[in-house]
Amino acid sequence: MLVLIDKSKPAFLQRLVAELESFGFDVVVLTPSILPPDRAEVEQLSQREGATVDLVLVEAGGGLEMWIADPSTGKTSFHEVILGLYESTDAPETTAIRLVETLRATLIEYASPRNVAPPLPPRRAPEVTLPPPATRAARITIAGGGGGTYSPGGIGVMGYLNLSLRLRIATRFDVAIDGALTPTRAELQGPEGQANVGWYMAGVSAGFFASDPTAAIRFRSGAGVWVSWMSLSGQAAASYVNTGADLVTAIPHIDAGLHASMTPNLGLAAGISMGISVPEASIRFAGREVATWGRPLWIGGLALEFAFDR
Repeated sequence: MLVLIDKSKPAFLQRLVAELESFGFDVVVLTPSILPPDRAEVEQLSQREGATVDLVLVEAGGGLEMWIADPSTGKTSFHEVILGLYESTDAPETTAIRLVETLRATLIEYASPRNVAPPLPPRRAPEVTLPPPATRAARITIAGGGGGTYSPGGIGVMGYLNLSLRLRIATRFDVAIDGALTPTRAELQGPEGQANVGWYMAGVSAGFFASDPTAAIRFRSGAGVWVSWMSLSGQAAASYVNTGADLVTAIPHIDAGLHASMTPNLGLAAGISMGISVPEASIRFAGREVATWGRPLWIGGLALEFAFDR
């Protein structure tokens, strides 16, 4: 604590210093260049002496001038003048005690608002990462694509286009309706003439997803029955008569496929199927068998899938 006095020391100074020290203050007594000192001189003396409380004794008014400095900056943050605390005829111990009690009460009043915890600085709310919404297997899927068929027996490879509609009936099970046709016809030739072969198919099947049906890549196996319609038309050689024919057979089959998601609703599928024609399709020219078809029948292809309600 810094006590600033005039060159003439007041009679109660010694008792005042003793009272202040009894309260735990380290007291330094100085005489400023002018009295009362201005703010700049008070701050300069406070910084030099490391004091946070400065008392200026104002004998003319029987009081004191109090300054409180911020220890972190050295700047004064509080200033108050209190007069009429004592008379020149009062006993030194009375004056000293009265000044110390006034100082003590003022410090308590000054410090009391600071006893309240300062408001916490605003904090950002913690970021909460929500789990991604649960993915569910599509209930309805439409697929369109194409591929090729092969059956030993003379016709060879035939290209096809297909369309299918799948309906999920349980978590890992679905049923499908399939249809396919050949955009171009295969050609058979013999001494009797030539024939163009077209093929159409429709059927139902059931599938099972061996892996998680909501995964990005899924494996599906299945089985079903197609109804196959093979249409034959052509040009007979000389001495033969042009005739057409339609062959209708059933084709039980088993399937295996790999499905990959590109977006939540769009995906690619690659599949292969193997079936047996019942009965075997037999193609004859003038009673002579020139080709058979369907035992076995291999079908492979690619399709683009669209899920409606994933």
